[in-house]
Amino acid sequence: MALPASVGVILSSNLAIPAQAAIQTYDIVVDVTAGSLEGNQFTGTICYDDEFLMGIGTEEVSPYLGLSTTMNFLGKDYDQTADTDYPEYPKLILEDGEIQSLEFWVESDQRGSWWNTPGWDIQLTERKRFESTLKNCT
Repeated sequence: MALPASVGVILSSNLAIPAQAAIQTYDIVVDVTAGSLEGNQFTGTICYDDEFLMGIGTEEVSPYLGLSTTMNFLGKDYDQTADTDYPEYPKLILEDGEIQSLEFWVESDQRGSWWNTPGWDIQLTERKRFESTLKNCT
């Protein structure tokens, strides 16, 4: 027995359609409120392609998977190639699709983490899809 055409349309509209991969772009502002760099503000951009991400659990994005970063640190601009361990780093760490930290280190001494440092207040602002994702995102 054949199903009416309208049943086929209803069934097909309930199928899950995978999300399309997109470039995600965030502007970052870091206000240092404590420590030896107190009073400084750092700015930058984080861009990554979410094509290979599932949005579940802990995931890492490195330059190998399309991470691009720029940071202005004490008046000097740095991109991802300035990381001391490029191209394995920088790394963007996400948990269930939400940014948890950026491991980006440009000093020659032992690698450290500034993201969760007390007195380093980090604000991320996601750019709207219609805004240029190419600005500061190479």
